[in-house]
Amino acid sequence: MYLLNGEKADHISITDRGLAYGDGLFETILVVNGQPVLWDEHLARLRMGCERLRIPYDVDGVSLLARLDDLLAESKGMSFKCVLKIVLTRGSGGRGYALPERQCPVEILGLFAAPDVVSIQAHGGSVRSLKSQTVEYGAYAGLKHLNRLEQVLASIELDGQAFEGLMFDASGRLVEGTRTNIFLWDEEKIFTPTLAKSGVKGVLRQYILNNAPEWGLHIDEANITRAELREIKGMALVNSVMGVIPVNQLDGKLLNINCVIKELQEKVHQKIPF
Repeated sequence: MYLLNGEKADHISITDRGLAYGDGLFETILVVNGQPVLWDEHLARLRMGCERLRIPYDVDGVSLLARLDDLLAESKGMSFKCVLKIVLTRGSGGRGYALPERQCPVEILGLFAAPDVVSIQAHGGSVRSLKSQTVEYGAYAGLKHLNRLEQVLASIELDGQAFEGLMFDASGRLVEGTRTNIFLWDEEKIFTPTLAKSGVKGVLRQYILNNAPEWGLHIDEANITRAELREIKGMALVNSVMGVIPVNQLDGKLLNINCVIKELQEKVHQKIPF
C-alpha cells in the first residue's frame, strides 16, 4: 500500500515533475518494531533538501509518524523490521523547466520488507571498483534527490558480481558505493571520502562522524585516489537501512574485518538496532 498526501493511492499524475525531471527528494528509513530509526536525522536532511531545492513543503514529523502508523496497521504481514520510503516531488507542472505558478508538492509513503543482512554484517561482503562515475552537483551535492541515474548505471555495471560497487568522480577520487557510504582503515587512522562535490551524505555516515569522538575514534574526511585505495587494510560500508557492513574483499584482495572496523560496527550497533 502507498499513501499519496495521506490517502491510499496506486498512481500519480503523468505531469508530475518528479517523473519528468527528477524534481524532488526521497528518504529510505529503517523501521524497527514500529519505530523509525534515525528519524530526526532523516527529517533534518529532508528539510535541508526542501530548502535548497525551494520546494514549499512543511516537513511535519508528527504527521509523517501518523501516516507510518496507518501503513503499519494495513501491513499486518510486515516483519519486525521494515523500510519506510518517503518520496517528495514538487508536484505537477506543464512542459518546460520553469516552475509552475502554483506549486503543490506530492508526498508518497510506501512500506517495504527490510533486507536480511545478519550474515553479511557478521562475515562481511565483497566490493569491486566500477568505471561508472559520480556526477558533480556543486551546491546540491550530498542531497538525496530523485536524480539517481548514475547509481542505476553503476548497479547495471556491478551486475551482482559483488555485494557493492565503488564509484569515483571524474578526477579518480573515491566517492561512495552505489547505495552506501564508505569508511576506510590503514592501520593508523580511519577516514571517509570527502563529499564536497558529489555523492549522498548519508544520515548514518553523519551520525558516525558526530559520535566518533565520544567513542574514542578519530575519523578524517579525505580525498582518496584509486592508488591509495589499493593500499588500505580495512573497509566498512554504511547506510541507514543495513547499518555497518565490513568488507572482506576489495577487487579480489582480502581485507581484515577483525580490526577497528569491527569496533566501529560494534559502537554503532550498540546504539542503533540494525
